[in-house]
Amino acid sequence: MGVVTLSNLGCPFSFSRLRILVCCTRLMHRERGFSLVELLIIAGILLVLAAIVTPALLRARISANEASAVAALRSIRSAQLQYSQFYPTVGFADSITKLGPPAPGQAPSSSQANLLDFVLGCSNQPCLKSGYLFAVDQTSGTPINAFRVTAVPQTPGRTGQRGFCSTEPRVITADPAGGTACSVPI
Repeated sequence: MGVVTLSNLGCPFSFSRLRILVCCTRLMHRERGFSLVELLIIAGILLVLAAIVTPALLRARISANEASAVAALRSIRSAQLQYSQFYPTVGFADSITKLGPPAPGQAPSSSQANLLDFVLGCSNQPCLKSGYLFAVDQTSGTPINAFRVTAVPQTPGRTGQRGFCSTEPRVITADPAGGTACSVPI
């Protein structure tokens, strides 16, 4: 490292106290930090990056929510098949709540079979999980021999794009509009 002298700091070599004070003040101004223009440029760059990244993150979240919804439909459908085997006189459950856990200290029954966790088997359908609302509908027969499970985005376009449906023949279909008019196999 070199020796720091007043001439190195951009000041003429002089021992005058005034000149030393002026030179030191110039040095301090140089080391204070960023100027307002530099900070505005950095803020602009960050805003441009955020504008580029945000839509990609939203699409990734929607894609993850849709994958989670399809997996949850498969779980609910499997729970329905187990329910119909455990309670053949009832058939399939006419509500997701019947597939959920019983109250603490209670044994599983046809009204709460303990085949789904408390998130999917919530106390009142539709049940919310990962931005999708799940419900059982279109049940028919005595005992119930047909059902449909639906999953629709809680906020279409933000939590999901497509709606999903599943019936007992193990077919999952989608509604590109986000509703329950499912016709596109996935």
